[in-house]
Amino acid sequence: MNLITSINNCKKISYAYYLTFSFILIAISVSGQKPERWIKLGDEAYAQNDFYGAFFYYQNAIAQDSITAEFQYKYAEAARGINNYELAARYYQKVYKKERGRFYPDGPFHLANMYKYTGDYKNALKYWRKAKSKRKKDSYIYKKAIQEYKSTQWANLEKNRIDEHIEIKSLPSAINSVNSEFAGILNVDSSFIFSALPQKTSPTGKLVEEKRTIKLYQSSLYGEDEWKEREPISIEETFKDKQIGNTSIDRENGLIYFSVCDSICKIYQGNIHDSQIVNAKKLNQNINNKFSSNTQAHYSKDDKGEYLYFVSDRIGGEGGLDIWRSQK
Repeated sequence: MNLITSINNCKKISYAYYLTFSFILIAISVSGQKPERWIKLGDEAYAQNDFYGAFFYYQNAIAQDSITAEFQYKYAEAARGINNYELAARYYQKVYKKERGRFYPDGPFHLANMYKYTGDYKNALKYWRKAKSKRKKDSYIYKKAIQEYKSTQWANLEKNRIDEHIEIKSLPSAINSVNSEFAGILNVDSSFIFSALPQKTSPTGKLVEEKRTIKLYQSSLYGEDEWKEREPISIEETFKDKQIGNTSIDRENGLIYFSVCDSICKIYQGNIHDSQIVNAKKLNQNINNKFSSNTQAHYSKDDKGEYLYFVSDRIGGEGGLDIWRSQK
């Protein structure tokens, strides 16, 4: 997933999240907005690949009408876009029980993915079979479902080898908000750099447009387990209205790679010093194919050379977004 398709598999929905939105929904119900109005706003946000905005609007619609299959499916799509896989699975399942893939043929495919991502491999295998059952054998969905079925079988066999002593927990509110933080990495100075989409709403419940661009932030540890309040990473004025995220760092050379997106994404590099990116420039056409989206760069070095792995939907791949590699 990248900034457009959403890139990053973190799960930060908590009780505080639902409490916050409960108060918002109470205020919205007073305003008398109809669910169709929220759906329209959600569709507009989704068309701009603003999945967090779409989720916000569709959630308001669902609060007023939780039965209509169209609303449920849109809500599931937005939940998938923001990596809330458990919620997405729940609503894809509601829709599938109603229409069995007749009106939403991609539903079983997405549902299988959601089950796989949440570790429910038994149900994932079930829906991978359903996902391919009505597809032509030369189609992308059929081939993808076959491959995913095999990978899910492997994951099911390996699940008992997970180290139970490893603890995964959400970082505190100095870093995480109720909206969206993702793609965190540690810099050479032990600072923590991540992407976030801060959001504010107007009194009518509509998201404030100028507050909806993904930007870079950083924090750092002090003491044993305390994080400083996050602060924005500044960059040249030309990037002001762009979506910026998905960083990777070349620590030896002090370089940071990041995605800059509007309708499509391109990969840039720059130098980072004291919460500021300078000398930002777009990488050449070998990385940034003119007619494709290119994002989620990952710098790597081994005894054979330096490489940049990245995601692109360029021609020549297997279909959709593929992982590519370029040697420096």
